[in-house]
Amino acid sequence: MSLPRYRLIAVLVMALLCVMASLGGTETKTEVQRPTLAGLPGGIVRVVHLDKEFEDKGVTEDRVLSDVEVRLRKAGIKVFTSMDDPKWESSGRPVLYTQMMMVRNGNCRAQRTDIWLSQQATLTRNSARVMATTWDVGVTGSGSVFDSRDSRNALGDLVDYFINDYLAVNPK
Repeated sequence: MSLPRYRLIAVLVMALLCVMASLGGTETKTEVQRPTLAGLPGGIVRVVHLDKEFEDKGVTEDRVLSDVEVRLRKAGIKVFTSMDDPKWESSGRPVLYTQMMMVRNGNCRAQRTDIWLSQQATLTRNSARVMATTWDVGVTGSGSVFDSRDSRNALGDLVDYFINDYLAVNPK
């Protein structure tokens, strides 16, 4: 059974957008987003989408959460465990989201892994407070063989991008 054509098209469009974004300007995307991390005490980690194929190969939601949280803690970044924590609330409700998608067409697989930080922001035009994605990064890969280690390594690399940007504006 192959996945719907629209999912394959969506992954290919995402890959094209990533390539186009990497061609523009001299600053990397994360360098532009870095200032939004200044003064951030930490955040809550959430998995918003994990395709069943990952879970079938042992890349479960609990494992993804653990991988991300351990890396953040090792870097000295606070991981809030409750939305009831007053410090989380007062720091703008930061949440680091993770998504891992897989699209299969015959023997070929395309995999997309993203992480992004959402936090409260204030609109300049009317001072409305909204939740906004202020930092994000992702990677797309393809092949005929699924390797859960490669998937976890790709996620780890993305978390390291976040950690590097965080530490660049929040030196210890």
